[in-house]
Amino acid sequence: KIAKGYYLLKLEVPHMFKDVQPGQFIHIRINDCNEPLLRRPFSIHKLTLVSPKPSSKKFSLGILYEVKGKGTSLLAEKKAGEYLDVLGPLGNGFNYQLQNTDSKAHIIIAGGMGVAPLAFLAERLVNSNSKIIVLIGAADKSKIICEKDFKDLGCEVKIATEDGSQGFKGKVTALFEKKILPRVDSSGRKKSINKPISAYACGPKLMLTALSKICVINKIPLQVSLEEFMGCGVGACLGCAVETKDGFKRVCHDGPVFNAEDIIWRF
Repeated sequence: KIAKGYYLLKLEVPHMFKDVQPGQFIHIRINDCNEPLLRRPFSIHKLTLVSPKPSSKKFSLGILYEVKGKGTSLLAEKKAGEYLDVLGPLGNGFNYQLQNTDSKAHIIIAGGMGVAPLAFLAERLVNSNSKIIVLIGAADKSKIICEKDFKDLGCEVKIATEDGSQGFKGKVTALFEKKILPRVDSSGRKKSINKPISAYACGPKLMLTALSKICVINKIPLQVSLEEFMGCGVGACLGCAVETKDGFKRVCHDGPVFNAEDIIWRF
């Protein structure tokens, strides 16, 4: 337990996880019985090598989650030494390697539990020569998590809470507009923005929709990790389909990371 209602679970996983990319996920069967019936998807939060022997490489894989229902409540009761039935790694992650050479700054925007895959992304981005700015948004300060993790990596971290209990008062999208985008000075000229920049986000759909509009207007490339209900996790059930400019795509198979401009945002 890392905070009220929030848990970090570490799993020992085999060598097949060595090439995991930020943004990918695992699908966990919570119990051996049929309740809950369906697996639960969890973003990969951390990956650490624990046994470097070539013949038996093992990794510690971390997932970060909030207890919200029966599945996560049961998961929080698991003890060290127990086994979990896991499918993974699944999905497609962030395409950060392509943008590393072009971006002077990477902007990471997390809404609530959206920090889960983005902390792993930040670990990979610190090897670039670009500045990393992390914006974390939540309803109040009790729901701000991973702030220290990002700071320990050397990221510049800014907080937004809707009730103003910590940092900027308002939504993280408003913080993004105020702190990152170019502003007009007293003479009427636009202040320069640290371009080119790349943005990455994970959080509620309303947040991602607003960010997408902002980034399209300002010509900022934005990759988003979508949160959708997943039945199978491998693209068979079509339960997590989202509409894109190229037709319907399966979040579990074609995503969960997409270029924001490719998504048709509907509510």
